[in-house]
Amino acid sequence: MSLYIQISDFKGQSETAKDIFTTDDLQDYIDKFEVRYLQDLLGCELYEEFATDFAITGVLPTDPKFQLIWNPFCKDDDCGIRRSEGIKEMLSLFIYFEYLRDQPVKNNIAGPQLNDQANSTSATPTQTNIFTNYNESLESYWAIQWIICDNPDSYDWDKYNGQCKELISLI
Repeated sequence: MSLYIQISDFKGQSETAKDIFTTDDLQDYIDKFEVRYLQDLLGCELYEEFATDFAITGVLPTDPKFQLIWNPFCKDDDCGIRRSEGIKEMLSLFIYFEYLRDQPVKNNIAGPQLNDQANSTSATPTQTNIFTNYNESLESYWAIQWIICDNPDSYDWDKYNGQCKELISLI
């Protein structure tokens, strides 16, 4: 059961086909990756604090320090602009990446098989926005980590262990 995002949050840049054949798969990806990406973002202990705070309402965090990183923001700093579309959008873009990169291959009784459609041709990864979405989600990921590191009085440094993520490409 997803905690932070729903299938209905996949719209716009993270739009995917949503029908009786795809919603269960997409839900499985949400269930698998939403907590994992937040643990990478915050570290396991700070994530637990975030999850406990979020569970109070089940819709939004209540603690101002978590509201700050949950919501979209744009902050100036000496090195430029730190911009986040918010945790919900960040998660939907990361999960979109995970979901779509696995779509060309499905496992069946004969083993891994390429999906083949009678009336269409599969797009190559370079013809999709899969890598662009992942890299754009990193802008929010890095901005949120910057907020945490730039506000040591608000976030417990002993609990923060956010992991570094890098841009991806085919090259």
